[in-house]
Amino acid sequence: CEDQATAVRLVAGYGFAPNWAAELVLADLGRIEAAGVVPGFGTVQASARLRSVGLGVAGSWPVSDALSFTARLGVAANRTRISGTALGQSVAESESNTAAYGGLALAYAFTPAWSASLTLDRTQAEFQGEKADITSAGLALRFRF
Repeated sequence: CEDQATAVRLVAGYGFAPNWAAELVLADLGRIEAAGVVPGFGTVQASARLRSVGLGVAGSWPVSDALSFTARLGVAANRTRISGTALGQSVAESESNTAAYGGLALAYAFTPAWSASLTLDRTQAEFQGEKADITSAGLALRFRF
């Protein structure tokens, strides 16, 4: 089972106060895969993919002139797609759920417009009553205009 994937996030925000912003988040949180031999079914392959659209707020607090800390919280519409192959048959299903999302970031500003952040974000996926916590860590680049 491969339980780690590459996530891609696009965040657009609007600052409505000096340290506060509303944000729209589009994310492809990657695909995980599993394969194995199951008695009576032969070789079974399965994959799961999660995509998300969220709306929330982010607050930033300066630590120094160049360093800042950001926390975000919002609501995400998550879509989980499961597909698999067994006995020569392929099956694919998807299910949507609404869940909270949250994140933390530590940013370093190179210029007033450009900064880079270390990020940690979390949300929850659900498929047929089964829930999974999805955590992504990454590096983000930000441009302010």
